[in-house]
Amino acid sequence: MPDFNSTVREGGFGKANLIEPGKRPLSSMTPTIVAKDGKPVWVIGNPGGTTIIATNVQIILNLIDFKMDIAEAVDAPRIFHGWSPDETCFQKGGVTTKEARKEYTSMGYKVKDFNWTFGPAMCIHIDRTNKLFYGAADRRSPDALAAGY
Repeated sequence: MPDFNSTVREGGFGKANLIEPGKRPLSSMTPTIVAKDGKPVWVIGNPGGTTIIATNVQIILNLIDFKMDIAEAVDAPRIFHGWSPDETCFQKGGVTTKEARKEYTSMGYKVKDFNWTFGPAMCIHIDRTNKLFYGAADRRSPDALAAGY
């Protein structure tokens, strides 16, 4: 029941997620496995409600497009836009230059800075060449820990 909205409120999903008989709550659960040649390379997961999908996408972009290792990709600052309210949240350090921020706002986007952690991801990189597993736990999470045995 806690995944439903009891009232229509700002930042929610309007009437779509109200409690009603026979409905299932909206969910952003997105455990992700990225494969290459049919074999798993990265396993990505995180809590965070509506921020889960954005977190996963940004980690995957960091890995593939920006060539970060798994720890760098998990620890990189994030941005998030949750539809309502109409503003983009920039995590501290998420936009690294004043010019980039100015360009973003000049296109009409509203920006809000935040220091809270969303989507504290826990991930695994499977290195088949060296037969190793690398774990990455979001350093911003107080419970972060990557361990293996």
